[in-house]
Amino acid sequence: MKLLLENWRGYLGEDNEELAPDQIEFPERYGNCGMLAVALIEEGLKREIQGIEVVFVTATDEDEFLEVDEPEIHHVAMWFNGKYYDDRGEISKDQLGDFSPLGLTSPEDAKPKEGRDYLTLSYKVENIEELGAVTDIVKNNTDWWKSCEEYTQRAEGFWDNIK
Repeated sequence: MKLLLENWRGYLGEDNEELAPDQIEFPERYGNCGMLAVALIEEGLKREIQGIEVVFVTATDEDEFLEVDEPEIHHVAMWFNGKYYDDRGEISKDQLGDFSPLGLTSPEDAKPKEGRDYLTLSYKVENIEELGAVTDIVKNNTDWWKSCEEYTQRAEGFWDNIK
């Protein structure tokens, strides 16, 4: 599957030469954050861990997010036990918006601010069927190029070390 995706991206002219250095070094922050979150949640469900939520950082309100064909997703993370996690590990709620574009009302040197530049929407994921719906949203609305299977070992290590 990985080879298929690489060849497909090459065919479309979307190879690593067109990616910014940060995108190459940190693919989970630039398109694959959703696949990492899905892998973390899937492993948590396999271990029967309760209270896991997926967090979408978006510019769309909750009603539109569920109804619109292509919601604008800036970042995807996981929430568990009162903490947020992405490829950086544990992060603060303010860090969720780090990859959100600034709105027209934001000063150039400002950090993205929740409610002004982005919204966070959380959804509890209790079973594989619900995870399937989350996976569909991620696959259809992010610029992913790595599959969630590529994050299986990382997800296993995460849950082995979680406190």
